[in-house]
Amino acid sequence: MNEHDKGLIQQLINLMANPPYFEFESHSVIEEMKKSMDAKDFIEPVFRMMESAPLFNFGNPGSLLHFIEATDGYESKLIDSINRTPSLYGINMLNRILNRQELRNRRDYMNILKDIMGRADVKPEVAKEAGKRYNKLLEKAQRSMY
Repeated sequence: MNEHDKGLIQQLINLMANPPYFEFESHSVIEEMKKSMDAKDFIEPVFRMMESAPLFNFGNPGSLLHFIEATDGYESKLIDSINRTPSLYGINMLNRILNRQELRNRRDYMNILKDIMGRADVKPEVAKEAGKRYNKLLEKAQRSMY
């Protein structure tokens, strides 16, 4: 990653100091990230940023999530990130994957949510959100069976 791109990541980190305005103020930085030669280079640093603040609201869903979702193959890096340090935003992204109709390995993704609920190293708010999403998806699956 070149110095310019590292600077963009640092700008996002700096914007985290003002949570209510992060989504609005980060939009121009994310637009600049989109112009990069290889947007995939940003995925790992962005997930590390999310891990540094597991309770932070990066948007709902927000420009950052749309930027990540537009990057091919982000799912495996998301799983790696969640396995290291689950975050509310990571769970939100995982939930969006689970809401895809054509998802083949749904059970694997569901098990990730289930595992988060039982991890002692996870913030209680994150574990609670994982449980809420897991139970909601389980109910949805059961309703569709009947």
